[in-house]
Amino acid sequence: MTQQTLNLDRCRAALGPTIIAFLRERLRTSPSFTANELRAWVAARRPGAPSSPDRVLRALRSGGACSYVVESRSQARYRVLAVELAAEAA
Repeated sequence: MTQQTLNLDRCRAALGPTIIAFLRERLRTSPSFTANELRAWVAARRPGAPSSPDRVLRALRSGGACSYVVESRSQARYRVLAVELAAEAA
């Protein structure tokens, strides 16, 4: 296992539940969000590296814990489509 993989696993364990909570809230209220909104929401609850929420979000999607589409790459705008019920353990 590489150092990068270990760091992502550590960040995912620390930030994953917080990001899942953000996605569930957005799915319930307004599914469209920006990377800056995600970072600010996570930082208010779990301070850490500013780019970590982005990496963990991608890891959660690749692991099947959530589904989202990129609405605008240039604006870093996303739309959450689904969050798995068992995603807390992701």
